[in-house]
Amino acid sequence: MATIDLQLQQDVLQDVISIMGDNDLLKKLKKYLQKLKKEEVEENDVMTEADKKEILADIKEALREVKTAQKGNIKLQSARDFLHEIRN
Repeated sequence: MATIDLQLQQDVLQDVISIMGDNDLLKKLKKYLQKLKKEEVEENDVMTEADKKEILADIKEALREVKTAQKGNIKLQSARDFLHEIRN
């Protein structure tokens, strides 16, 4: 977690206090803050290339297991057993 910069917080709060009497500026500030929050959430939701590669590797491995099971070389777990396993 990033270190909290107290001076920065004080500066921001002073700027907000300075516009407390102006409803138009406060509305603009609120709208801008909501936009910033939304952008931050969207940035955090973006998958990295490493995440994508890991997911693709997992899918490939699962498909290999299915092919192997279709050939009769291994027996797959039933859906009921799988659900029981992930619930516990």
